[in-house]
Amino acid sequence: MWDDPEFGRLFRWNRAWQGFAVAKRPAVLNLELDLSTGHGSFLEVTGWAFDGHRALGTGRAHTATAMRSWMRYDIPLAGNLTVA
Repeated sequence: MWDDPEFGRLFRWNRAWQGFAVAKRPAVLNLELDLSTGHGSFLEVTGWAFDGHRALGTGRAHTATAMRSWMRYDIPLAGNLTVA
C-alpha cells in the first residue's frame, strides 16, 4: 500500500481472489488484527481492477475500533487511519 497525492491510498494484491471483482457488498481487507487486544487496521476497498491474479485498487484505511462501530451500530466509516 502507498499514498498517492492524486488518487489517495493505493494497493496491490498479488494472488487475489477474482471473485472480489463481482462483489455486491463492500469489500474490507484485514491488514492486521491482534485478537488478544482487538487492535488492528482494515482497508475498505473503494475500487479495483484485476489483471490475472493481481488486483490493483484504491481504498480507505480504518481502525479495528471504527470497523466494530460500523458493524455493530451502523456508525459511518471515515478515513481515519494513516497506513504506510
